[in-house]
Amino acid sequence: MKPRDVPSNVGEDAWARYLHELREGIHYLRHRRHVVLLGISWAIFIAGMLTQGVTTAPLSDRILHAGAQGYGWLNAGWAIGAFTSTLYAPLFIRWLPGRRSVLCAMTMLALSLTAAPFTGSLAFAVLCYVAMGSGRPGSVGGGGVEVVAGNPVCERRNRLITVGSEAIPPGRKATTSINSAPWK
Repeated sequence: MKPRDVPSNVGEDAWARYLHELREGIHYLRHRRHVVLLGISWAIFIAGMLTQGVTTAPLSDRILHAGAQGYGWLNAGWAIGAFTSTLYAPLFIRWLPGRRSVLCAMTMLALSLTAAPFTGSLAFAVLCYVAMGSGRPGSVGGGGVEVVAGNPVCERRNRLITVGSEAIPPGRKATTSINSAPWK
């Protein structure tokens, strides 16, 4: 059995350890630009999700004058887009690998989010929400494929996810296995 390596900052106080970890993190990011780009795309994705969550109720109530029923239709559109895109997202990510799939999915998400208030009709706004939901898996999965590829830690984690998916009910297992296809 090998003795464990003790980190150099073990005896330091909390502030010194924090600064040490911060310097290591900045050094790591300077040499791995793709991780920075993945973080930026993730931040944009989260901003889009938060914007969608905040703007759906006022869009339904004040712009489309559809009230709670319209809110339900908009959320259903989002859910339908997100669910059906799990069926074609792996193919889309293989067709446009890495950053290109993220760019296309983010563009679709942004254009749909921008266009929804200007549709003037609940039906067209729901179609925009379906498109937004469809953009989700491509924006999340596409950038992760590049980072995961060749990284033994990530490959092991994904194998554990695949093994752990045996506890998932059969209906959900189909979308899980399809969604994780690019990482195999």
